[in-house]
Amino acid sequence: MSSSIISLLTLAGKQITIYLGTFTLVVGVIGGLLNVIVFLSLKTFRESSSAFYLTIMSIVNIGQLPTGLLSRIMISGFGIDWTLASLFYCKFRYYCFNICAEMSMTSRRLVLIFVLIWIIHNIPYLIYFDHVISITTGQVTCTNTNNIFQQYIIYGITLIIGKLLPISITFVFGLLAYHNVQQLSYRTAPLVRRELDKQLTVMILVLIVFAFFTNIPNTIAYILLAMPGLTQDPVVSAQIQFANLVTTYLVYIYFACYNNIICFTVNYIGTTHQCILYFAQLNQGQLRVAPTTVNASVYSFGNSNNKSVTYFKRTNETVYDIWNTTAGTDSVYAVSGTSIGTYYPGQSAQTAFDGDLTDGPCNHGSCDYTNGALACGTKAGFYITINGAPKVLAAFDVISHTGSWSRVRDPMMITIEGSNLNGSALTLGSSWTLIYNGSAGLITDPGRAAWGTLQLISNPSIAFASYRLLVTSKQGYDSCASCSEIMFIMV
Repeated sequence: MSSSIISLLTLAGKQITIYLGTFTLVVGVIGGLLNVIVFLSLKTFRESSSAFYLTIMSIVNIGQLPTGLLSRIMISGFGIDWTLASLFYCKFRYYCFNICAEMSMTSRRLVLIFVLIWIIHNIPYLIYFDHVISITTGQVTCTNTNNIFQQYIIYGITLIIGKLLPISITFVFGLLAYHNVQQLSYRTAPLVRRELDKQLTVMILVLIVFAFFTNIPNTIAYILLAMPGLTQDPVVSAQIQFANLVTTYLVYIYFACYNNIICFTVNYIGTTHQCILYFAQLNQGQLRVAPTTVNASVYSFGNSNNKSVTYFKRTNETVYDIWNTTAGTDSVYAVSGTSIGTYYPGQSAQTAFDGDLTDGPCNHGSCDYTNGALACGTKAGFYITINGAPKVLAAFDVISHTGSWSRVRDPMMITIEGSNLNGSALTLGSSWTLIYNGSAGLITDPGRAAWGTLQLISNPSIAFASYRLLVTSKQGYDSCASCSEIMFIMV
């Protein structure tokens, strides 16, 4: 009975090694390579310490999988041990594997220092691992030839450095990462950079929690395996070894999942004759990319055109508040005040381009500030003439107002028009060409002071010097329509 249980566990372990191990290896390596490409190719990521940490971890996790998991698959799954065929690989495999394993749990602020420390620390693997010929069987094995170093491997490297210490460190840094996420909103930094830091910190926090729970089972199994009293019974020993094998793959799954948690963040497609632009946006800790089904209509150009994507940042441009205006009709100027045809003092349309999330435009439209009708703030908006050459508006995004009560003010539907006339001619409805009539991106509530859904302009092709935006409906009953910021993405 006991022999059948042992045989069954051995067979199950072999099948897990072959199928789960191979799947984990392929997915992990591909995901890691995509991570490295993404983080090294985008300047925004290269400037972030969190992205630097994630890049280094992706590289070392790629190293973990071939040196650790691939060798395990070949040995346990197919009976092929490359360490026996090459003395160099015998030494190098354990050396490289342990450097990658120790690096994967290193604090991001100490990465470069610990790279050097772990390289030096693991030199004994190169010295003491060697080919040894068995006196009884005559077979060659790749093994450690120093008893003191063997004890250090078991208790120092594997148990303490490889298991207990990483669990303790990840717990502490998990608390610090959580604290960091809570403090990011108070930092004095550009909005996009602040949101990027928040996204990356949240990703690191998720990885830390995931590492914590995937390493604990393997640590328990390893401790049980090291207890002589539990391994005397062959059935119990086989069960513990099987548990150790399964939990070891949990650790490898962590390395693979680490490489795939973030590899979906950016999608890039390039062809020989055409480049299709993908607009990425930060939204509550997620880097999202416009769906591929609509990307083709964003904007495309031949490689020779040398066009680049920018977002409009207001300098000294005048923003004109208007009300009682619809697409194609003449503009009526709004002034500061609290009555009909005014915007609330200090809350002109100019505040939609000042980078400050604590304010935003509040145009009453056909109401005064005491009225709370659904129509208040509609048929109102602004127009602006952009400095420099005319540009094509390819997409836009709206940040909701920061106030906890402000959901009712979110603009639901808007129109956007473009014009190449100037001066007083811009007040004429005939000077404007309608380029967008649809959602403002806030139909689904993103939360307060948060990006709405990125909205794409269909077939953008005409460059305009001036743009006019009008709110046609808002979410609820209040005296005006409002948002914190509006971002124009232009080419």
